[in-house]
Amino acid sequence: MGTGYNILVMLHLICVIGGFGGLAYNGLTLALASRRGPDSVAVLEVNAQVTQLAELLIYGAFLFGMAAIGASKSTYGFGQAWVGAALGLYAVDLGLLHGLIRPARKRYATLAEELSKVTVLTENERPPQVAQLDALATRISLGWGAFNVVVLVVVYLMIFKPGA
Repeated sequence: MGTGYNILVMLHLICVIGGFGGLAYNGLTLALASRRGPDSVAVLEVNAQVTQLAELLIYGAFLFGMAAIGASKSTYGFGQAWVGAALGLYAVDLGLLHGLIRPARKRYATLAEELSKVTVLTENERPPQVAQLDALATRISLGWGAFNVVVLVVVYLMIFKPGA
């Protein structure tokens, strides 16, 4: 394996660190933002922008990882168990991201913005958006937790390469 392979692995790792690392604390960011009241909308908007960049990087991680396997001169192959498992788990993570987390985050941001415009009610009244936000926050946090666990399993597979 030569310089080209090493460059591809380096680019793969940069994308992994920036992409998955950039997403790793989104559940915590949501929890902390929810405590900021009306200011949470601004925090969520900034986090959404950072998340978009991180998502692009996780697609780059996939592309550079596939290219690195191709450039490994048959040292690593798509038929190896760890590669297949990592690819399958990558697909699971994308499913969690696009099927569970993203739709719930969009709805959460919409409700948070609506809530920020609600005039203050009496102390005993809760706007209906509050209960919906709580349910969405739980769903999103569970989604990010599962996403991060899958990432940890993929990191294990790539380091130890079982079946290689």
